Amino acid sequence: MKNTVVSKRYAQALFEIAKDNNSTEQIQSELKDLVTVMKGNKEFSKLFFHPVINKVDKKDMADKIFRDKISNTTLNFLLLLVDKKREGLTEEISELFDKMVNNLHSKVVAKVYTAIEVQKAELDVLKQRLESYLSKNVEMETYVDSSILGGVLVKIGDRVIDGTIQTKFKNMSRVLR
Repeated sequence: MKNTVVSKRYAQALFEIAKDNNSTEQIQSELKDLVTVMKGNKEFSKLFFHPVINKVDKKDMADKIFRDKISNTTLNFLLLLVDKKREGLTEEISELFDKMVNNLHSKVVAKVYTAIEVQKAELDVLKQRLESYLSKNVEMETYVDSSILGGVLVKIGDRVIDGTIQTKFKNMSRVLR
């Protein structure tokens, strides 16, 4: 369920608390772990996101599962989301929080798609060029997608750098028409 305005407010509030406590990276990691658990455990997700189950039971379940695994700040934040019936926004809040932390540290995540597995040396060159172009630290996630035929496709947030053969063929086709 997307509710970006509300999610942004929650993420911003948590970010301010984390920044004050110098725990932005820790909470960023814990939020990612929460989302992983929620996505990976269907039984937990069914119960945790079910609208009929009352919030006392949800809070008790979350407390028992996460008490010793995450910080009090993250746990209390999760319990607050349950209190306000916003637990369905956890994933979106995590994504927004992640962007805020990355922005704080002048870091971006680049999703790199290639037709075949690329060697580390080539990825290092691409990373250096992206860092030079963006003037930010780049963390790369690589994916193999045989549908692009060849070349490289880089997605950084809303930005797309498309150097794929497939796109070059499409552009050539348009010019030749």
